[in-house]
Parts: sequence; C-alpha cells; structure tokens
Amino acid sequence: MGRNNIKTIVINIPCPSSFEHLAFKLSGPKPLVTAVIYRPPKPNPAFSPDLAEFLTQLCSISPSVLLLGDFNIHVDSNDSNTATELLDILNCFNITQHVDFSTHKKGHTLDLICTTGIAISNLTTYDLSISDHLALIMDILTPTPLIKQKEAHHTIPEYQVHTPLLPLLPTG
Repeated sequence: MGRNNIKTIVINIPCPSSFEHLAFKLSGPKPLVTAVIYRPPKPNPAFSPDLAEFLTQLCSISPSVLLLGDFNIHVDSNDSNTATELLDILNCFNITQHVDFSTHKKGHTLDLICTTGIAISNLTTYDLSISDHLALIMDILTPTPLIKQKEAHHTIPEYQVHTPLLPLLPTG
C-alpha cells in the first residue's frame, strides 16, 4: 500500500503565546489528530491554560490524538510544579504520556509522546548527532484507509490464446 492514499488535512488552531504547534488530521476509518509542539524553555504561566484550550480543540475533532514534541519540561522530576501541572492536564483529557527515559544529552525527559485512542509500540531514542535532544522513534498502531480497487477490464490479445486448454485437463 502506498502512502498516497493517506490524506492529511491541516488543522488551523490559533497559536497561543506560550508554545508553537503544527496540527493535522490523518484520514482513515479512525481519523488520527496529530499535533507537534515546541514550548520554549523559559517559564510561562500561560502554558497550562493554553495547553488545556488546545487539547479541548484537538479532542473535539477525533477521539484518537497523538501529541508529541519538545515540551522543555522535566517530566521526570518529582519536584517540578510545571511537570505536575502538565501531567494533570494530560490526565484530564485521558491522554497517556509514554516517554519514561531521558531524551536530552544532559539527562531529563523533555521530549514527549502522548496519546489517547491509539496504541504505540517500540518507543526508543536515536542520537542523530545534530541536537542536544535525542530523536524519538516509535510504531503507531492505527487503522489505515482501505484502498478502493478499480475494476480491471483486460482484453487478451488473440496471439496469447493460441494454445487450447483441453489437453491440460486430466483425463480418465
């Protein structure tokens, strides 16, 4: 199956002041809304309400949401109020945060993959040596659109049908 039967539609959601994003929907029997986020590292009190509003809009489009990106929040730190707020917001939307290992060369989990309504597997990192962040690699388990088969009408040229089929049938 080629990728040309997977349609993407950009979702235009106004960009909040506290983070950047790109959101799109993948067509299929179970549409998948995907959003990539970049949150600058400096603290911004508007982040939590901005994210909650953003997730409200995403989750109203489809029950299957993939949220990923560089959140620049140490979610592995138990004493981070920002991390606690983020995880609480995700929990309110029944969104699971899957990354439980360091994604930054200096330690800490800053890059996240979060889902609801879909399953992922084989989540791992890869060092591309172009950033202080590690690339996240995963498999996404989601139904793909069915390929519509075109009816094929073939004409067999006369020169290809010159051998009778009867001698090929068993006798007796």
